[in-house]
Amino acid sequence: MKIVIEFDSIWQNSFLHGQDDKPIDRNNKRVFKATSKNKEIDKKEITKSTVLGVLSRLIGDQRKLYQVRDSEDYYFKDKEKLIDFQIKDKESWNENIFIVNKSEKRPPQGSYLGVIKEDEKLFFSDTAPILWSILYLTVDELLDFILSIDMNKNNGDSNPDSLLKRVEELQKIDTFILAKDAVIIEKKIVNLKERYSKKEQEFKDLDSPSEKQEKLLVSANEKMKKDITRLEEEIQKILNSEDRNLFDTRLIKIIDMLSEKFPDQVYYYKKEKIFPISLYAAALYLQVERMRENNLDVNYCLKKSGEVQIQGFSKRSFNGIRDFLNKLAGNYNKTTGTPYPLTKSNGQLVITLNISRDEAKELKQMIENAGVSSFYLGKKGLAYVTNIDTREV
Repeated sequence: MKIVIEFDSIWQNSFLHGQDDKPIDRNNKRVFKATSKNKEIDKKEITKSTVLGVLSRLIGDQRKLYQVRDSEDYYFKDKEKLIDFQIKDKESWNENIFIVNKSEKRPPQGSYLGVIKEDEKLFFSDTAPILWSILYLTVDELLDFILSIDMNKNNGDSNPDSLLKRVEELQKIDTFILAKDAVIIEKKIVNLKERYSKKEQEFKDLDSPSEKQEKLLVSANEKMKKDITRLEEEIQKILNSEDRNLFDTRLIKIIDMLSEKFPDQVYYYKKEKIFPISLYAAALYLQVERMRENNLDVNYCLKKSGEVQIQGFSKRSFNGIRDFLNKLAGNYNKTTGTPYPLTKSNGQLVITLNISRDEAKELKQMIENAGVSSFYLGKKGLAYVTNIDTREV
C-alpha cells in the first residue's frame, strides 16, 4: 500500500526542549527555547515517529503519539515494522523570523490591534512614499525595475490601509507560468483524466451502486471538467501571448538574478509557478538598497547590523496583516530574542505499508471516513493526501 502526501512550507525546527513523543514530566519538560539563549534552533527532519503520528491523525486519532502507543486500540501496533517512507521533490529554504509567544491579546492572522502612530516612519516619513511606490508598479514596470540598477523615484500611497488593499490586489494576480511549463500542465490534465477513469471503473465494478455513489461520480466528473477547462485556459495564456517569449526571457533572467542576490530564498513554487507577490516583495528590498545608494533615509528598514528588514515582508513573500501592522499598533505581537533562520520545506512524503490488499482497503476506508482534508506536518505549514494506492508493494 502506498499513501502520497504533498506538503508545503512546513516548519522543520524545534522550539521546545524535551521530546514530543514522550509524556511531559520532570524528566521531559517542554520548555520554550528563547532565541536570545539559543543561537541555533534544532532542525527536525521527518522521522518514523512523524509518519506514525500522521497515519494516526488520518484515521481520526488526535491523541499524542505516546498516548496512542500506550493504548489498547493502537491500530498500527502490529504494523509499525511494516511501515516505511521516503521524501521526494524536496525544496528547502531559510527565513529570518522571531519566535512569537502566544497570548490572549494576539489577534488572528488577518487582523491587527491598536492604532498606527502618526510619526511611524515606515508609512509617514518623507521617503516612505518612494519605498512603497514599488507595490504600485505594473508587472511590466516591476520586471524592468528589477533588471535595472536604478531606484524607482515615483511616489506611492504609503497609507497602511491603501497598502493593504494594494497587497490584496497583487495576491489576486495570476501566477506566472513559463511557456516550457505548459508540458507540466498537460501532464496534470492527463492525470486528472486517469484518476476519473479509475473512479469510473471502480463504480462499474460495484454490484449495486447506491444513489449516493452515483451522485459522487457525477460530482467528480463535473469537478474534473472544470479543472481541465481551467488548466487548458492556463495553457492557452502561456502559448498564445504575443510577447510570451520576451516575457519568459525576462522572467528567467529575474529569477536567476534574485536567486543569486538572495541565495536562501526559493522563487519557484513546486518548480512550475512564480507568485507575483514574491517578486514585489523582493523588489521592495532592492528599492531600499538603491535608496541607500542615493543617500535617502531608510533607517526604519534597517536592523542594528545594517541588514535590510522590511516590516511584514520577507524577501519572497508578504507575511500577513498581523506581522505587518500589529507590532506597530500597540506592540501586542510580543517576541523574544533575535531573529534566526527558520527552515521551511516543500515536497512529497510517500508512505509505504507492506500489508495485504484487504488490510489496505480497510485502512483506506478508515482514512476516507475520518475525512481529514489537511493537517500540519510539524509546527506549521500545509499537508494533505493526494493519492492512496491499495496495491501491495
